[in-house]
Amino acid sequence: MYKNILKYNRINIIILSLISFGCILFIFQIYNYEKNTYLFDSINTCHDSLSCNTKNNAHKNKYAFVSVIHNIEYLDAALVLGYTIKKYHKKYNMYLMHYKGLELPLDSKCKLERIGWELYPVNIIETPSKNIKKQFQKNFIKLHLWNMTLFESIIYLDADTIIFDKIDEIFKIVDKRTYNDNLGFEFAATPDNYGLPNEDFNAGVFVLRPNIGVYNEMLRVYKKINSYNIEWAEQSFLNEFFRFRYIRLPEKYNFNVEFWNRKPNLWKQFLPDMKIIHYTTVKPFLKEHFLERITFRRYKYKYVLNPWYEVYNEMKYYSTCKNELNNSSNI
Repeated sequence: MYKNILKYNRINIIILSLISFGCILFIFQIYNYEKNTYLFDSINTCHDSLSCNTKNNAHKNKYAFVSVIHNIEYLDAALVLGYTIKKYHKKYNMYLMHYKGLELPLDSKCKLERIGWELYPVNIIETPSKNIKKQFQKNFIKLHLWNMTLFESIIYLDADTIIFDKIDEIFKIVDKRTYNDNLGFEFAATPDNYGLPNEDFNAGVFVLRPNIGVYNEMLRVYKKINSYNIEWAEQSFLNEFFRFRYIRLPEKYNFNVEFWNRKPNLWKQFLPDMKIIHYTTVKPFLKEHFLERITFRRYKYKYVLNPWYEVYNEMKYYSTCKNELNNSSNI
């Protein structure tokens, strides 16, 4: 009997030892697991993952809005556009590109900065032909966008556009971090819709992924004017450069005011969904010229011009620079 008790105790001891060893091993594995996975936690380190929320990247803004100004006549246009960008997108930087040497009055620079624009001077890109329409002579400046490689994605807007809603969702379309690189696109734009069928996109609004290789290639080939319709300058060039390899954005991201002239009833139907209106054929910020007056052109387009005037009146208060200019003159 004594032998049976001793044998039973030995079994209990072995079982207890195995349980204790298992508990120790389990605790060690948990400790080791926590130790090994700590570096993969997005709170502590970023492994270029989509879920990366590290503080190290918090100061880097990968997205930006960019527009262009060529002369003082487009000042009000740039102010209104900048105001509407900031109204719906407070956290993004805005750059107003211009050729070096552009002289803007101190008051104008102050107003642009108050709205949120940062002036961005660039070198001149020579016009490849004298056959380009006069108003498009300087438009190849847009090629410099591909040299802004600090950013993963840029939304470009002509100064004669105006925003009515958030549009930052389209940044991600060309951001290579949001999809498999093998399937990625680098450019997105809206069809040049003015009420008639058109296969080309309009270059007044587009999204791009900056790339120094693409930039250098553009500068190499844009002078081959026999390859595209030079009359329409950079718009024709970009259409040929990205043909069959770009994403078509919905028309609501770039609605041409000429659409109103051709199909006013449809314009009213689409108006609630419009995010960007593009004032192509009628410029509310320019002085009304003689031909417009005698043809009552502005009156004819008043339905589509009124939203611009309303935003302009709202914006004027925020672009006042009297105090800043008085202080600078006293220094």
